[in-house]
Amino acid sequence: IWDLALELLGEMRGVGHATAVVWSSTIAACAKGGKWPLALQLLEGMHAARLAANLQTFNWLLRGLRHQGDWRTALLIMKQASEIRLQPNAVSFSQLLGLCRERGPWRQVLTWLSESKGMRLKLSVDGVLATLEALSGSHRARELGCILGTDALLLAWR
Repeated sequence: IWDLALELLGEMRGVGHATAVVWSSTIAACAKGGKWPLALQLLEGMHAARLAANLQTFNWLLRGLRHQGDWRTALLIMKQASEIRLQPNAVSFSQLLGLCRERGPWRQVLTWLSESKGMRLKLSVDGVLATLEALSGSHRARELGCILGTDALLLAWR
């Protein structure tokens, strides 16, 4: 389906009707199809066309980068989102937490959790479990308890 979406984007650009929705949908289709380099190129093209991506577009990219195991690019994507004043939501943080659990540094997990608490996000149980797994075997459980609160840790261990 990604190839059809790319073709449609080309046609819409040709007639001057390539809106942010068309670009974002094409990025999502490429992300779903495992074409992450192409999806990232499309994000750059969207910016060059002076169209703003929405948070859902960035979350699609994060999902793809998680499957690819590319936490460094995921950090850059989150930086780009914040530069255009998009505030990460629970989906964003869940993707980042899962990525760090699987591949990235555990300190990033603590940083993101601290930020999410400041934004009053409610992390999913999966987000909490991903954090616990990322920190398993480390002596950082105390820091996690300070960020999440003792009740959250007790709930997660049940």
